Amino acid sequence: MYMRQSLINFFKNTVVLKYTLPNQQLGIDKSIYTTIDNDYCYQVDNDDKLVELIVNSIVDYSFNDRELVNKDIVNKHFSAIRNRLRYENDDNIDTKEKYGFYGEVLLNLILQLNFGTNSIIAKGYFYDILAPSENKGFDSFHIIETDNQLQLWFGEVKFHQTYQSALKSIFENIEKAISDNYFFYNLLAMENKQNSLNVVGSKVSEILEVLSDDPNVVIADLLQTYSMKLVYPIFILCATPRNYDYTIKSIIDKIRNEYGNKNLSLGFEYDIFFILLPVNDVKQIKMNVIQWIDSKKPLTLL
Repeated sequence: MYMRQSLINFFKNTVVLKYTLPNQQLGIDKSIYTTIDNDYCYQVDNDDKLVELIVNSIVDYSFNDRELVNKDIVNKHFSAIRNRLRYENDDNIDTKEKYGFYGEVLLNLILQLNFGTNSIIAKGYFYDILAPSENKGFDSFHIIETDNQLQLWFGEVKFHQTYQSALKSIFENIEKAISDNYFFYNLLAMENKQNSLNVVGSKVSEILEVLSDDPNVVIADLLQTYSMKLVYPIFILCATPRNYDYTIKSIIDKIRNEYGNKNLSLGFEYDIFFILLPVNDVKQIKMNVIQWIDSKKPLTLL
């Protein structure tokens, strides 16, 4: 993993683990869908620091490691905004506020720096400048590879003003996201870009070559051969309606009480867990990111 030390240090000092769930002291359980030991609850002490983190990490979200080594980060940052993510100068402010990159750049950081993943391919490769729209598919394409297992961390992020809106968006599509077909289609999307992978010598490269050479490959056989496992982190950023602990408990309670009937089914091993980050004002964070970009304010973490 290549990442500027200034960015790593700033992230570590800005996005801090407050506690994990279940939390017996507060009486808050983990989500009913979480298959690992914990959900993770993070905090930031200042929304402006999150703005700074988002702007300065756009380049790391947009390019593979080798494209950043010994490069001018300022130039790469401007190139990322122009060529690697949806940011149209002609879009109105309401449209810009709905862009997906605000949360996706943070998911990219938190998975690599707090969960030890590596990016398989930068999400910037999935942006089509001739047909500008949000990047399709999972919000992260990350990997943890051991001798015994290949973990594909294909995650999702929702950065909404209210936790209710974030959860509604998640659970309207979760049965599709946790399905064999959707997983397979996302592998095929990477197969089309296998020459642009960020990982070298990985089993992922072998898998994509098999997909390329044999269009009739049986996905179940492929999964067994490479001991693949899907890890699906769901990252929610939302405003706090009352206080931090109330927000966390409200999210967990709503998942159980209103979305407890989802039928999640994969033909192979998978894990799901939640990463929760309440903030003060989602709308203002996004407005400040837009203002920073539009004014071409210099990067601070070089």
